[in-house]
Formats: sequence, C-alpha cells, structure tokens
Amino acid sequence: MKKLLDLLTAAAVSTVMMFAAACNPEKLPDDRFPDDEDSTVVVTPKDTTAFPDGPTTWEDNEENSDGDNASFRIFASEDITLTACGNGAIEKEGEAWTLTGGNEVEVGVMVPGDKFFVDMLVEGYAELLEEYSYDADAKCYTGQIRLRSDVTLTPEYMDVPEPQVGDYYYADGTWSTELNSSKQCIGIVFATGRNEHDSQQYAELTDVRGYVVAVRNSDPEKPRNVFGWTDKVDVSDLDGDLEIFAGYTRTHNMEQQPEYSYDNFWACWSATHHIHPAPAMSSGWYLPAFGEFNVLFSVYHNVIREKILSVEGGEDMDGENNLGTYWAMSVVSGTDDFSLVDFRASMSYETFADRCRTNSYMYMNYTRPVLTF
Repeated sequence: MKKLLDLLTAAAVSTVMMFAAACNPEKLPDDRFPDDEDSTVVVTPKDTTAFPDGPTTWEDNEENSDGDNASFRIFASEDITLTACGNGAIEKEGEAWTLTGGNEVEVGVMVPGDKFFVDMLVEGYAELLEEYSYDADAKCYTGQIRLRSDVTLTPEYMDVPEPQVGDYYYADGTWSTELNSSKQCIGIVFATGRNEHDSQQYAELTDVRGYVVAVRNSDPEKPRNVFGWTDKVDVSDLDGDLEIFAGYTRTHNMEQQPEYSYDNFWACWSATHHIHPAPAMSSGWYLPAFGEFNVLFSVYHNVIREKILSVEGGEDMDGENNLGTYWAMSVVSGTDDFSLVDFRASMSYETFADRCRTNSYMYMNYTRPVLTF
C-alpha cells in the first residue's frame, strides 16, 4: 500500500509541474543548461538571451555538439540580406536561408524609404553579437547574431515622422524631437519643407523634408582669415541675394574649379569634408549661402542654440570675442570679395544684411556646413 501511495504522490507532483510549465510558456525549464538565472531561456519575439559558452550548437532545434556539421534555417523577409561569418556557408533555398559550418551570421536590413528602422525581432534562440547600426557605404543597417536554433527574423519599422524645427538629426539619416543618446547626433533641423526660395536640384533627393545645420564646425581647430587663395577661387557666380537658397549648387560648382584642394579652397573644402559624414540619403554637407544663413539665424538663438549645446561635443555658433563669424557661399552686393556672416547676438546689427560682411582679414572665421534631407 505504501508503494502505491508513493507512486500516486510522484505522479501528482509531476502533473502539477507540467501544468505550471504549460501555464507559464515564456520560461521553459531546460536541464541542458546550468541551473542559474543567467541560463533561463525567455522565448519572446525579441529574445537575445546569452547562452553559456561551450561547444553546444543546434540543428533543426535538436542539440548537436558538432559545430562544424551544424545547420540552421533562417526565415527572413526580402528586405533582409544574410552573410555567413567565419567558416560558415549560407545559401537561400525557397523561403529560407540555410547556414552550415558555423552559427554566426551578419544581418543586413534595407529599410524602405518611408520607414525608420527600430529593431530586429527574433523568434527562436539567438545572441546579439553586434548592435544594429547604419552602414553608410552599404546604405543599410547591419548587425551580427549567433544562432542556437532555427530562427525567424522580422525587422521592426516605424513610419517616418514629419520633421520639426529643433529636431535632432542623426548619422543614420533619422531624426527625433527628443535626443536619442544611443545614436550619433550630427545636426539640428533648422527649417522644414522646401523653402520657397530654393530651386536647387539635389542629386540624392527627390523630395525635400528639411534643412540641417551641423552641431560642430568644420576643421574646428583651424579657423582662418581667408576663404581660399584669391588667385585660385573664382567667385564670379556668387551674389549677395539674402533670400535665395544657393549653397548646395554653388558649393558643387566650386568643387569643379581648377586646382580645387584643401589649401586653395579651404572654406568650401572643409564644409564638404566635415568630421561627421553626412547620411547617404541626404544632399551631403555644403557651405551655406546668405539665404540659408538668413533662415538659420532667425531661429538660432531661440531654438537651435540650446539644442546644439545639449549634444555632446556641440559647438556654439555665437562664440565669445570674434569666434562667431562664418564663411558664406555668397558675396556682399557690389563686391567680389569673400564674405562672412556674424552670428554674435552681442553685436547690435539692425538687420541680417548688416551681419553679412566682406572679410577684413582681422577675423578668424569658421565654416559651419548644412545639408538638405
């Protein structure tokens, strides 16, 4: 009788444990891993749980200790590309990719033009080895994962928001109203939509969402009192119009001039070779004309300045003494000399036109590029 009671008790305990596991499907007890909290496997769409180091690999959800012979199936949408890492090999078969000879893979995501990339959802067991980041050369987001089972990869997107003046603009071409510290902020949006005085043809853009000013000067340690060598730089196509957006066109025209180089065309060259590369989906950095500077100055001291200073490494355009003057891709009307714009609020100019001056060679002037997106 006692043996019968012991058997019934054991069966009841087993049934209770099975029922508890079924009622809590997110946590699966697994005696293949050490009994500690780090080895608990949480199965969620975003699972990136770290597994214990060791020779354990998987093959079709079965444990397989021979890593060289492991194979994995990866189900992914058409906007995802996969590249095997190390000695692994990968090929696509129907709707799935098959990875053999390894378990690490680089994942690339080609984001649709009307979306922002948010995250990669993973159904199955995988470790995130490298965070997803924007690859400017490949024009996509890339990350690296280590597989522990067959997985399904689903990119998570969000609709592109309408930009607002003062938004933070990032190296991956996205923007947000609140600063996202996980991304590199390279500029601040100072105008939205195509300006009514902008008729330029941007090579990389079909629609204009707005304009961005860099958070840092170009070549910040080397302000100069000359735009470039006067006998090298032709300014005959520049004018003193205070409204026309012409910086992009004039910058690229100047790049085509003979003997274009850092030494001969310092201000223009520095603007296009900014310390923070511009995103591929933008116009690229260029030196602003009076028109762009006019709009920027109108919002600088009450909106843009605070945003720039909230970014690590951001440099104020309204510096002390003579550190607030910037080269422009314009000339003061009636002159053919290089011109600059004074951003210092402490200077009592009556109009923006008064801030646009020819160079007296007394000032060490910076370049602060802008881009269109």
